[in-house]
Amino acid sequence: MITSSDVPEVDLPQAVRDWQAAVEDGSAARLGQCLAADAVLHSASTDTYAVTGRQQVQDFFDAAWQVIFPSQVTDILGGGQNWTLVTHGAAGRRQLHEVHLLRLNHEGLVREVSVYGRPLAAMNAASSKIAARSAERDRRPWLARLLRIGSAPAAALGGAEDQIAMLTAPEPVRQAAAEAKANKRTETVSRVIAAPRQAIFDLLADAHRHPDLDGGGSVVGVSQAPERLSDGAEFTMRMKRGPVTYQTPNTVVEFVEGQLIAWRTGSAPLAGQVWMYILSDVDGGTLVTHNYLWGKSGSAPLLAAAGVPQSTRRGMAATLERLAAIVED
Repeated sequence: MITSSDVPEVDLPQAVRDWQAAVEDGSAARLGQCLAADAVLHSASTDTYAVTGRQQVQDFFDAAWQVIFPSQVTDILGGGQNWTLVTHGAAGRRQLHEVHLLRLNHEGLVREVSVYGRPLAAMNAASSKIAARSAERDRRPWLARLLRIGSAPAAALGGAEDQIAMLTAPEPVRQAAAEAKANKRTETVSRVIAAPRQAIFDLLADAHRHPDLDGGGSVVGVSQAPERLSDGAEFTMRMKRGPVTYQTPNTVVEFVEGQLIAWRTGSAPLAGQVWMYILSDVDGGTLVTHNYLWGKSGSAPLLAAAGVPQSTRRGMAATLERLAAIVED
């Protein structure tokens, strides 16, 4: 691990040293000591706003460091009034690299700062959490509004990143993704997981690990399954909902090694709902898109009336959490 002790010894202005200490301590109060009264924080995502004033900039970082922490300054470059600090931190399980561009005034205090981060998906997720935390506290609603505006371009770019990944995917993967997107009776959740695509796929292709992944709490175990799933493979899972136990037959209906796996669940005439995972390489790891095509089921009207798609979506998000916890360790 790179720590602050690895940063080269150079003749740093006191404000830059204080900024480094504030970043590594997660101390907005300490950061406020090196800010000019008219300090400005420029958005790295858009030119539509800037946070102006020492207290407002301090408040911004106070909210940010409740989400992105701990952080270490790994490099400091610059001279005169212009300095660049490179940081490495974490927002939950996501690794995040930032660059802080500082411009000092003639008094040696930070007058302007711009913050850039990568990977984009992690930066966007962190921005959303910062906005939500600010809104929860409800003491600085202006900050929540600004952060939502600022995260919108990143969210759009995140969607573009997914589209770019699809352009290079094999035809079966593109077709499956397009079908899931076009089907209005589909629930979808996505997450960037900091792990190789093949490692994630290997876990999904092992039906014996599905109970470990299930975020809905209904998959109890395996009754019958091959050692590894493949195109057309059949497997049976033991299930439980409340006091009711039952078994579900499944058939793999889409399979592209390392990129796409989907299986159809149930027996005729109510069979048809499809569980699908699409994996694509993105900056920071693997984008995992989990689709539940419940409209393909013969019991779709009953599922809708019972609110199953909405409750299932929550379980799908928890499944990706479990998947990340396993492969990112």
